[in-house]
Amino acid sequence: MRLDNDRPVEQQTPAPDFFSVLSFGVLCGLGIVSFLFSPLAMLWAHTRMVEPWPKLAAVIGAVVAISVFNQSPAVVVLSFVYGLVCADTITRGISRPIGFLRVVAVGMTITTLVIVFLARMENLDPWAFWVRQVSETVDALAIQWQQSSTEPMDWNAWKQVFIHEGPFQYVALLLLTFWFAVGAGAHFGWTESPNPWSANSLKAMPLLKSASFVFLGLFVVVAFRIIPGLSGLLGIGRAWMFVQGSVVLSRWLGLRNLTRPQKTLAYCLGIFPGFYALIGLGVIGPWFKLRSGLKEKT
Repeated sequence: MRLDNDRPVEQQTPAPDFFSVLSFGVLCGLGIVSFLFSPLAMLWAHTRMVEPWPKLAAVIGAVVAISVFNQSPAVVVLSFVYGLVCADTITRGISRPIGFLRVVAVGMTITTLVIVFLARMENLDPWAFWVRQVSETVDALAIQWQQSSTEPMDWNAWKQVFIHEGPFQYVALLLLTFWFAVGAGAHFGWTESPNPWSANSLKAMPLLKSASFVFLGLFVVVAFRIIPGLSGLLGIGRAWMFVQGSVVLSRWLGLRNLTRPQKTLAYCLGIFPGFYALIGLGVIGPWFKLRSGLKEKT
């Protein structure tokens, strides 16, 4: 019998067993090795376990990536920190503008620090180290290309493109990998309202006409070579148009009576092979009127 002055018993989520933490650790390790899926794997761990177990799983994943998959420690540190920040941003419900800035800023900062550290280890200037790494990578690609194709390529030109535009394209990559984790978490119900990264919140995300105008302006400038050296900025613009296009697609699917597997197929086709179609949808999306049925069908 419960007396009136008895205090309610607090319900606590039980700690996961060792094998669950280890399983999520291996999953995080696979994500760290791929880098692209590091935020997704760590988000899955954060939504299935209470603190501090997701952090422990991420640490186990880093150890697995180094010891089992022989991944470079520098790459592991980069992927580990970036994936952890992405998962933390989503699960803590940090607002979208700050969240986007946070993950990109942390990703670029840790990458810069890793490059500086590796350059100092070889007594090189960071820029010289970057140029050498890009040159070696492009030379390796050139050798593979010559072995598999007879079509000539101007690899020196590509070398200059990667050297000067690589940092901007890397920002676009960080934005896209974070958005893939956000989209998967929202689609599969890992995040729920009122979290700003939940499905309903993302569908209400404002689409910026100003961003579309800036992207179109950059596209014209780059296409007609009015101002050289802006292709990298256009890459960041493509990434953001993909984000807006995904929101438009989500709203449209929300107005249709589709099952989750059907929506999953639509999203997969939107990522590949419809990547550029989603970019175009993101450009014209701010002029679409798809908000009317948003609250009725989500």
